[in-house]
Amino acid sequence: MKKFFMAACALAVMGFVACSKDDNATVNNEVKVNFTVADKPSFDDTRATKSAWANDDKIMVVFNIDDSYYSTKSLTLTYNSGTWTSSEMSDVLTDEIFDGYNDDFNGNYKAFHYRGDVGLDNSSSTIHYFSNYAGGDFLVCDGTYTYKQSDRTMTLSPINMKFYPSALQISVKGLDQTKEWNLTVLNNNGNEGSEGYGVAFNYFAKNKVYIDLTSGVYDVVNRGGNSTSPTNYVSTGVNNSDGDVSFWVLQEDGDVINQLNFAFYITDGTTKYMYCKERPEVEGAYLVGGKHYRLPEIKAENIATGTAWVDDKWIQLP
Repeated sequence: MKKFFMAACALAVMGFVACSKDDNATVNNEVKVNFTVADKPSFDDTRATKSAWANDDKIMVVFNIDDSYYSTKSLTLTYNSGTWTSSEMSDVLTDEIFDGYNDDFNGNYKAFHYRGDVGLDNSSSTIHYFSNYAGGDFLVCDGTYTYKQSDRTMTLSPINMKFYPSALQISVKGLDQTKEWNLTVLNNNGNEGSEGYGVAFNYFAKNKVYIDLTSGVYDVVNRGGNSTSPTNYVSTGVNNSDGDVSFWVLQEDGDVINQLNFAFYITDGTTKYMYCKERPEVEGAYLVGGKHYRLPEIKAENIATGTAWVDDKWIQLP
């Protein structure tokens, strides 16, 4: 059974009111928000990296207003020492949701988690990219909220974060974590030593994940550019405490049709590694969304001599 973290916070229209036993809940300009956050989901690989909530993890919540759009302002929840606490709800957001309402009402919310400070960029269009996103973990939750006028309380349905649909994680040890590593998943059609294979997936990286606040649709930007150049299709790696560097990739329907083999191309811009894996002779995807794939550690016994394609071995490219 999942454990849920309980939290309730009074959010003031004119200023922040901290949560404590001495708070005066009868002040008219306060809106209390009740919420619960479930355990962080983990991949089916029990060794998968960063599989529990950690101090300073944050969740951003945006609210649907009048069934027509989602707010540009958001509520931020922060985890520390086993407890989730809520940020101040800004005056603008409070006015957007509660202005003109004298009765109970309800609506929808969307919640997002990734590493670092969560938020939206300052775009003037309805499309907003998630600010400070640098790759790796991206979790989502679609929920509902209700507002009770009698005690000015907003209650969120349980915040049960899920992996971004069809996302998978690839991780590898043995990379210098002082450098920035990028990964591309390539379709290897039997050629050896070449970097110019067709690209199969979309990738999680800075300025590649966005939300349309009119429709509420969130997505990863489609790959674009020259399909023979791996540098145009990259997932940005993030460091983990156990020495791994992990990358997130989005598998779309049909991405692996008619592909023979896979090559995982990793580079810091100077050093280039490629790990080649023959695809099993079965129908369906070799890489599956929602799973974690741990590639062999980059060390001498796992690196082939030369640049010729070798199944289940890394090769270092010039």
